[in-house]
Amino acid sequence: MGSRPRSSITKEMRRTRRNLSGKTQRKSSSRVLNRRTTKESAPMKVSDKLVALNNLINPLQSNNEEVEIDKLFQETANYIVLLKIQVSILQKLVDFYGSSAHEQVQENQNVIV
Repeated sequence: MGSRPRSSITKEMRRTRRNLSGKTQRKSSSRVLNRRTTKESAPMKVSDKLVALNNLINPLQSNNEEVEIDKLFQETANYIVLLKIQVSILQKLVDFYGSSAHEQVQENQNVIV
């Protein structure tokens, strides 16, 4: 039996394929390294963000007190609802008083002219 070619792929194509796979392996290993770095530092970042959120929601509470995350998220949701209500009320006040104030300014300008 004679030797026959394994495939129709040329040597250069095989080299290119190896190079590409090598690059892919290097990229994936660096991605894994970055993920490890991110995962190790992620708890620190999350805890910092939770402390910042707690300071926004409960500014009078001391930083030394440990806060339950579920309670903090519930308080945050309640605070957001409160802010939405305040914005709605302020918009209605502007609509009510803003239109009459605008009409008064126009009337005053008409009287002056």
